[in-house]
Amino acid sequence: MGGFLLNITNESHIKEYSANYNVLKGMNVFYQKGLKLNKKIQHQDFEIHSFFKLFHEPENTFIFPNEDFIIVVGTFFYNGKTGKNAVFKLYDDFKNNNDIFDKINGQYGIIAYINNKLQVFNDNLGLYQIYYDDKKKIGRAHV
Repeated sequence: MGGFLLNITNESHIKEYSANYNVLKGMNVFYQKGLKLNKKIQHQDFEIHSFFKLFHEPENTFIFPNEDFIIVVGTFFYNGKTGKNAVFKLYDDFKNNNDIFDKINGQYGIIAYINNKLQVFNDNLGLYQIYYDDKKKIGRAHV
């Protein structure tokens, strides 16, 4: 499985050295598993590293106009679609404030930045696990 590493950077009380050290530790977990970095997204409030799956490298990071993006890791179906088509339909519904959760199936983790709002969620059973540090500033999805 692929994964992502999220680092919230807009909190002034986080010491930069400590946050950078924890991000490097988190990235090292992915590298030790043999996963390759796909993309790094830099924002004024956060940075995200997305990683490919181990033996297959389908695109999992989709960037849309206005700096919107969706990162999907795991197995993901949306409204009967898979792959890029599923992500584009999810984006369209999300952007237009349509209910999305009754149309999602699979075992997945998603980071979506749409309409200037960052959201992180996983499948409704929590099978695709997302971990956070004790300050909820660094998040990591499955490896």
